[in-house]
Formats: sequence, structure tokens, C-alpha cells
Amino acid sequence: DLYLNGDRTDHQRLAAHVANAAWKEKELQAVISADTRVDYGQVVRLIDLVKTNGVKTFALDLKREM
Repeated sequence: DLYLNGDRTDHQRLAAHVANAAWKEKELQAVISADTRVDYGQVVRLIDLVKTNGVKTFALDLKREM
């Protein structure tokens, strides 16, 4: 599942939101959170999505299973 600020979303809506936010805030930083069950390729796809839509810096918040 994909969420934006706690609300479920899809890649198309996320891309539009990121592009709009990056246009308004040139120093915008994205935080991508995922637990260890998320496929690495999905995380890379999100990194590509935010970078393609204007975000220059991002952080990864990886949740570990206990």
C-alpha cells in the first residue's frame, strides 16, 4: 500500500502532489518510509518518482521488524 501523509494514494496522485509541492518549496525534502517487507524495487521506484518530480533531497525511514 502507498500512503501520502497518512492517506492512501496511488503513484499518479503522489507524483502530482510531489510536483506541486516541489514547485512551491524549492528546498522540499521527501521522507520515504517502508518496512522490511517492502520490495527494494518499490522503494527505488518511489525515489525515482520524487526526484523526477522536483525533489532534490530525500531521507529513508526504514522500519525494522521486531
